[in-house]
Amino acid sequence: MGYQTFSACRHQQSGRFFILILTWILIVGSAHGHLAVSSTHSEGPGGRISGRIVDAVTGVSVAGASVVTVNGSGGTQADAEGRYLIDRLDAGDYSLQFSHIGYETRQVDDVSVRNNDTHVLDIRLKKAPIDLKGMTVVPGRYAVMGSDPTTSQIMTRRDLATVPQLGEDLYRAINRLPGITSNEFSARFNVRGGEYEQLLVTLDGLLLYEPFHLKDIEGGALTIIDAAAVDGIELITGGFGAEYGDRMSGVLSIRSRRPPINRRRFSFGISVMNVRVMSEGTFNNNRGSWLFSAKRGYMDLIQKLDGRDDKLDPRYYDLFAKVQHQIGGRHVLAAHFLRAGDNLLIAGSEDYYSEYDTLVTSFDNTYGWLTLYSEFSGRLMARTMISLGKVGHDRSGRISTDHDGTYNISRRVIDTKSFRTAAIKSDWEWEVSERSVLKLGVETRGLATTYDYEGHLYRYYWDSHRLIRIDTVLAQLEPSGVQLGGYLAGRFRIAEPLTVELGLRYDRMTYSDDETFSPRINFVCRPGLRTSIRAGWGYFYQAQGIDGLMVGDRENSFNSAERAEHWIIGLEHDFPFGLLFRAEGYVKKYSALRPRFRNLLGSIEAFPEMEYDRVIVHRDGAESRGLEVFLKKDVGRSITLWASYALAQIQDDVSVVSYLHNDNTERYDKTIPSPIDQRHTIYLDVNYRPTQKWQINVSWRFHTGWPYADSADDYSAQLRRMCAVRYGNYSRVDLRVNRDISIFSGHLTAYIELINLLGRKNIRSYYYETVCDRDGCVPLKRTSHWLGTLPLFGISYTRGF
Repeated sequence: MGYQTFSACRHQQSGRFFILILTWILIVGSAHGHLAVSSTHSEGPGGRISGRIVDAVTGVSVAGASVVTVNGSGGTQADAEGRYLIDRLDAGDYSLQFSHIGYETRQVDDVSVRNNDTHVLDIRLKKAPIDLKGMTVVPGRYAVMGSDPTTSQIMTRRDLATVPQLGEDLYRAINRLPGITSNEFSARFNVRGGEYEQLLVTLDGLLLYEPFHLKDIEGGALTIIDAAAVDGIELITGGFGAEYGDRMSGVLSIRSRRPPINRRRFSFGISVMNVRVMSEGTFNNNRGSWLFSAKRGYMDLIQKLDGRDDKLDPRYYDLFAKVQHQIGGRHVLAAHFLRAGDNLLIAGSEDYYSEYDTLVTSFDNTYGWLTLYSEFSGRLMARTMISLGKVGHDRSGRISTDHDGTYNISRRVIDTKSFRTAAIKSDWEWEVSERSVLKLGVETRGLATTYDYEGHLYRYYWDSHRLIRIDTVLAQLEPSGVQLGGYLAGRFRIAEPLTVELGLRYDRMTYSDDETFSPRINFVCRPGLRTSIRAGWGYFYQAQGIDGLMVGDRENSFNSAERAEHWIIGLEHDFPFGLLFRAEGYVKKYSALRPRFRNLLGSIEAFPEMEYDRVIVHRDGAESRGLEVFLKKDVGRSITLWASYALAQIQDDVSVVSYLHNDNTERYDKTIPSPIDQRHTIYLDVNYRPTQKWQINVSWRFHTGWPYADSADDYSAQLRRMCAVRYGNYSRVDLRVNRDISIFSGHLTAYIELINLLGRKNIRSYYYETVCDRDGCVPLKRTSHWLGTLPLFGISYTRGF
């Protein structure tokens, strides 16, 4: 059963009342802001800090310098003239940190801010060699938000808040970065041709498994991490260091917010997708802090308020809590808890499906972890973590489809899976001298999964009322084992412009009997203050997850670990007139690949393992290669431009392809495009700030169509033509407007977002519908599209207490 969960008409019908409320807020907020300007001559809500950052010797502007409030959420970057502005600050005293690659970081304390006033602070930075520990050596690293002075920040917090992102989702906001491919239904993304499972995701150092809501929709419609609770993101698209193991494509490292010193804040937000709350603050003379965030999706409630008796009932929630406290002068202990859950009920429409058709699914993610940060001296630091985690999945239902009016195919599935993990991990970093740093770490992780699966495939003949069971799959497995990992890496400044990092990683999986060694090398050469040349090579192994058996496809044993070999070279240059330029080329070669299960027609199915187009693909290898270019330019203080282009080729060396539910097999022994081969990709973003109260973002994305198999019900032809043709090119224009309002001693932000502003019909897939008359039955080709024009809107309110 193919189903389109997020349709534009659904949001339009259920959201008219909310649009009227939001429009009223924008109008009243504009009037409120106008009166405030007239009476105070201010340019925006709250207090502001502004100034200019220049070189201490030459007086030349330091374009792109980072400015952040220490342990706070405010931050920005200097424009081409070195000017900066941080607004919407609560009244009080602040500490500001100014930094840029090649300059000493400078901190200024006791910067006084008053409401409706601007504190002018000009800064002179002194040149300094880049700290070896914080230097960015690996290529393909992108920093989003945060305050790392050793790498160029691709997107600030304000940038992230103003880009169109479909559901205020963190993953959807950053999927415009080079090397990433994604689709509209899923928050998941692929990195440089790798499957999503090849991306390592961490939150405050903890490995997350399947961090998504509504996983039946293309693997996850939304992420379980609230973007408002995030302080910074680091994405590495290849060549990552030895400290990261058991992944072949990339690393997404997420850091939670650091509550501001001497402040407590509460925020509340509501949108067409969800409602959320967040609280943060410090205690015990700033030695301790807390952060709490919770979110609840309410698409089910909107449907009830709108009087709709829909057969679609999605519900989800997530919450995150963190408490940390300083112990003595050298240690900080942090306790974290993350919990997420969702339920999805889908019932078939009576005019097409049997009234008995249903799909009921539930997922839950629960993690708890303790982290001890230790600084034994200025040169020796450690992070030790113990953690527990559980991921549960329940899926059941019956789906029926009619074929030619002569028989009915019925699929019945009961599927339960529970994954559990307990781990201890310790990472150490020792600055031996100004020219060398050593890193080492060890990890042990206990793993266990329970599989309980029952699936039946029936054929029912209408004329004779005969029910024939075509296939049955039964599986009950309880694999368990231990994962061991360790690494040793050294970073050395060979000469003033050249730094090299050498690393070796060891991984052992007892449940699959895998044992691997991964050598890696990265280097950066800085011929000038504004130029960096980076390159990397390495082996990256990934074992089949203990929770990764496709038991519904009769997979009951683990395959050997897969391997990817990375070759990467990149250039980064920060022009003095405020233009950031990055270009990277890469080659990624896969080997020892395990078989993959796919559905040739690409429809979203309730039980994909029971569909007639389910195949198993055997590959001898694969290769991904490409060239990526990224540009960012600040035009004055009002306009920011982003542009990226990626040329990529992803190919599979396919040996054999077989259907699972019939005897058709095709011997390939040839190279074909991967299903996610996206040859050309372009992103353009324009962020315009006419005043400090308004932000307008227009974005355009384009990519060439993905390969697919185009044949009707001819099984053999489908196998022969797998990924032989392509869908049409994809193109979409999005618009988002943010409005900041100072009201009730706090800050309110309202936004309106239009996804697919021009209403372009982008083809998602083709399917065939059999139409019969007195002359016989013929298959007619139908088209399924991605989202039409989709309006989204919401408000958030923040206030100190």
